[in-house]
Amino acid sequence: MTVHSPTAPGVNALTASSSRARVGLALLGVTGLLDLTFLFALGDSDSPKPVVFIGAVAGLATLAGVANAWRGRRGGVFVVLGALVVDLVLDVPAYFLDAPGWVLAVVTATLALLVIGVALIAPSLRRPRAELAGS
Repeated sequence: MTVHSPTAPGVNALTASSSRARVGLALLGVTGLLDLTFLFALGDSDSPKPVVFIGAVAGLATLAGVANAWRGRRGGVFVVLGALVVDLVLDVPAYFLDAPGWVLAVVTATLALLVIGVALIAPSLRRPRAELAGS
């Protein structure tokens, strides 16, 4: 019987301290859940339906990327970062449009968690420095 490690051979594992990166990933997972709360806006006739659907897909992509990154796969972090860029582009206009108060509260919480989460996982994206041969 073979026992599999959580990180398969050849997979680029996260390199920063595990607890710091996991807290960042947890915060980014919460941003994915907050993106899904915008599905409640579908009941409002004034809500922009394409933005709501794209935001929900970005939230699902964030959650999937967090799940992969939690297992130590570096590619999951890049999926999360890509989904967060989409999320950022969709969220910022809410401040300039006539958005309801609950939307502004969710957008503000999402943006705050996004900044903190990315700051916590950023060190894990650095690759270790290569040693020169013969040094």
